[in-house]
Amino acid sequence: MKELATKLLPDYTVKEEAEERTYYKKFGIKRKQSDTPSDTQPSPPKIHRSLGPSPGNMIRFELYPQRGPDVPLFLSLDKLDAPYMYTQSLLKIMYLRKYLAKKLKVAKPEEIEILCKGTVVGPEYSLEFIRRTRWKESSKMVLEYRRQLIAS
Repeated sequence: MKELATKLLPDYTVKEEAEERTYYKKFGIKRKQSDTPSDTQPSPPKIHRSLGPSPGNMIRFELYPQRGPDVPLFLSLDKLDAPYMYTQSLLKIMYLRKYLAKKLKVAKPEEIEILCKGTVVGPEYSLEFIRRTRWKESSKMVLEYRRQLIAS
């Protein structure tokens, strides 16, 4: 849109910039650099910072298949080789389900349910949220998993 206005009214842009300079000069206000990079100014190099995990944002937990006399065998899944986990506390359950599906060779991650204290937790929850709202204990968090019961 600005390009179109510049093409149609080239004198207006120059006049507008001159009026803006006099206004700022009149009130003694320093002008900010323009938001859009001009052709003459080289852009400063971008600094890329790692958004990786920091030690304070990590969580330890254990992940086991749900077992018990009231759990049907067709819902149970195999045990993981390494049930002890240490990962980012903001990890969503959705990604934990994907991890389990890959390790247990389950076709779809949606077929797996994660449970905390016997209650299914939603895929949008983070591990930190579950620890604070569902676990509420000082001991290491223990989560369970099972195949999802799909009602047809």
